[in-house]
Amino acid sequence: MAKLDRNRLMFFASFDGTNWEALGKDNDDLSKELNPDTETSKNVLGESTFQHSGYEPEIETDPYYADPTSVLYEKLSAAAMQEKYGDSDIKGYFLEVIFDTVNQSAGTMSGTGYKREAYIVPQSTGGDTAGLGIPFTVNPVGAQTNQNVVYTKATRAVTVSAAVTYTYTAVTPESTDNPASEGWYEKYGTVTYVQSTDTSVVAGKTYYERSAG
Repeated sequence: MAKLDRNRLMFFASFDGTNWEALGKDNDDLSKELNPDTETSKNVLGESTFQHSGYEPEIETDPYYADPTSVLYEKLSAAAMQEKYGDSDIKGYFLEVIFDTVNQSAGTMSGTGYKREAYIVPQSTGGDTAGLGIPFTVNPVGAQTNQNVVYTKATRAVTVSAAVTYTYTAVTPESTDNPASEGWYEKYGTVTYVQSTDTSVVAGKTYYERSAG
């Protein structure tokens, strides 16, 4: 299968957990830096040990141009201009998802997302003539909860609901079948299924039907 497009992985932020904004409108490069806390040591016997103490994830959204219609704007600009830093001022939510289903006719993508609390912290105000900048970082904290996420490309609208459990069953395709139009999936690794983009059956490849369980 071909590599996934970058827009299959998306990040969202919200201050109230209900109204979400897709991050990246002003960015051609946006990543969640995991910042793993690791240590490697060696004893006098020449034996090496490796210790992993977890992650300190951070998403740096820079540039980010002020937009009064943005659901983040009011609290983000208030925190930046008034230098607020209390939980009620900068704490919200972060959501990330790799979309495994693309509905071309509806212009939507859907998949299982991972939601958690996060600090949304402005870094500066001003910037160059491209626009009024309020770049910020998102620092996710705490436990994740699984969510079902549907994203509409044309409007950037996102719908978040309780996660649905799916089961995947192998199908026996005919040589004339079109896996993409059938809505079949392909398996990556041991647990990940992604909607097939094949327009004809590839010999030797296994396709799966998905059903809500």
